[in-house]
Amino acid sequence: MLLAAATLAPAIFTVLAYLVLAILAMLAGIPLANGAWRTNPITFTGAIAVPVLILAFTLTSQIRWTLRSQRAQRQRVSELEADLSAGLVRDETFSVTAVKRLRDPEHGMLILFLRLSNDKTFVLHDHASAETGAEGVTQPSLTPATTFHLLTFPVSKTRSWSFSGDPLSMPEPLDLTADDWPDDESWCKISWDRIEQHYAAKVR
Repeated sequence: MLLAAATLAPAIFTVLAYLVLAILAMLAGIPLANGAWRTNPITFTGAIAVPVLILAFTLTSQIRWTLRSQRAQRQRVSELEADLSAGLVRDETFSVTAVKRLRDPEHGMLILFLRLSNDKTFVLHDHASAETGAEGVTQPSLTPATTFHLLTFPVSKTRSWSFSGDPLSMPEPLDLTADDWPDDESWCKISWDRIEQHYAAKVR
C-alpha cells in the first residue's frame, strides 16, 4: 500500500497542477482556455484530465514495474551470495544413460528427458526449437553428450548445467498432447518407463 501511494502521489500532483494551471489561464483571460471553459467546462476539464491521467498511469505502471524488478534482482543476488558463502552449491557429474525426446505439437518445442547414472530423470526444454517448430519443421538446438554436469544452488533454487564428452545419437521426437509438461531444469517424478503414458492423453 505504501509503495502504491508513493508511486501514485506524483501522478496525482501532476493532474492537480495541470488543472490549476488551466484555471489560472482562464482567470488570466487567455482566449482559448477562457472561451472553452465558459462554453463547456466539463468537456474542457475532461480534455485536459484524460490525457494527463493516461500519461500518469503509464508512468506509474513503469515505475512500479522497475521497482519490482530491482527488488527481485537484489533478492536473487542475495540468495546466490548466501549459497556461495554457506558452501551450499552442489556440483554433481552424471553419465547420461538414455534420452527421450517429446514434442509439444501446439508449439513445436522439444522436451528432453535425460536418464542419468543416479537412476533419476532430468528434464530440459529446448526453447530454441519452438521457434522453428512453429514454422512446421522443428530444429533441435540441444545436443546431449555422454556426461552431464549440474550445479545446484538450493537457497536461490537455481540450476546451471552443461554437457561434455561425445554427443549422443538422438531418437526421433514423439509428438504427445500433454496438459502438464514438467518444468524446465527439474527432476522428473515419473518413472522412466511411464513417461510417454503420463505426459500424453494421445499419441499423434
